[in-house]
Amino acid sequence: MFHLLTKMSLNYQIDKDRVYHAMQCHKQNPAYHRINAAYKELYIKLKDLVLPVYFFDIIPKDVVPFQGLLDDFQYLGYSLISIGSSPSDAIHNFFTEDEYLKGLLLDYMCDALLFNYSDQLIAYIGSHLGCDSKGITKTVGPGDDTIPLSYHTWIIERLAQKNVFPYPITFNKSSVISPPKSLTAFYLIQKNTTSISRHQCQQCTENCLFRDHIKDQIDSND
Repeated sequence: MFHLLTKMSLNYQIDKDRVYHAMQCHKQNPAYHRINAAYKELYIKLKDLVLPVYFFDIIPKDVVPFQGLLDDFQYLGYSLISIGSSPSDAIHNFFTEDEYLKGLLLDYMCDALLFNYSDQLIAYIGSHLGCDSKGITKTVGPGDDTIPLSYHTWIIERLAQKNVFPYPITFNKSSVISPPKSLTAFYLIQKNTTSISRHQCQQCTENCLFRDHIKDQIDSND
């Protein structure tokens, strides 16, 4: 089961609350109105910059070479999501031009967009698995739990064999992915279970500014 989703399949959405929470921006912040104006501008700009692709595949447990690192699964799903290199280039350009606020804001917006795409992918996979009485019980990213960061490379190499990348997706000797705004993940899959509907932040061990529950509600229509 190999799937490639292109831009036509995706819902471009950014959780503004997550972005502002990560930036510690609230309405009492003196910079709030400046940040809000920049957000509106960058929201439109980013939509034109992204070239997102999803890849995912599912394999039975007996062909997983590192199954001893994971518990309680019968099938393993793995995926790669990227939004292309243009957003990272734009972030770099903002910092080069001393527009630090826009650079930082766009960086967080890209991360929030990737989170959103990741949740869409989990829901998409789950809907397909449900037709076959299977479900996702947990998501694990390389670098989380017991999976070393280097397992980025296993996912990229395996998907690269299918020769479907629309642009170069590579990694360096430190296992850092290029384009930078890319995510890899593993999905633990069992028979006769209902899939989780999104990434389970409470189970994640990453030091992530998006994990905390957002208590400061920001009017997304400002």
